[in-house]
Amino acid sequence: MKRYLFTLPLLLGATMSHAADTSMYPAPAKGERVHVIEVPKQANESDMKVEVMPGKRLKVDCNRQMLSGSSEQHDVEGWGYSYYRVSNLEKGGSTLMACPEGSEKQRFVAAHHASFSVAYNSQLPIVVYAPADVDVRYRVWKAEPNWHNSAGKKQLPKSAAKQQSTTSDH
Repeated sequence: MKRYLFTLPLLLGATMSHAADTSMYPAPAKGERVHVIEVPKQANESDMKVEVMPGKRLKVDCNRQMLSGSSEQHDVEGWGYSYYRVSNLEKGGSTLMACPEGSEKQRFVAAHHASFSVAYNSQLPIVVYAPADVDVRYRVWKAEPNWHNSAGKKQLPKSAAKQQSTTSDH
């Protein structure tokens, strides 16, 4: 599966000729910010999906950092549209390498457990509610045009095939 990362102007929706109507979505709660992702029309949208990754820009050292958190899908009552709410982003695990002095930099730290994927749809925005200090990034995935056949490529060894048939009888 190929993946495409759109540039910053597209990420911010600056290249869109119209703004999506979001008036039917609920107002954000106090301390929340609404992120609206619009994707351009594509020829084969059914072959694509959008991966949404919440996270924070934090000052971190050379270790690989992670945030924990969650995301939930909600419905806009009476419309049938979905929106997503990200919550509980907290410092998660990290590697424990000895980092050199001065290795701290501002970086985007992803909350992988709060990430989600949705079908690519240029007709509807992806609306994400998140705490005000949370950034929301996304990337687009596109399937390869060819399907690959998994059948007949490799046979199980006879001993494994025999063991598999005896264990499936129980």
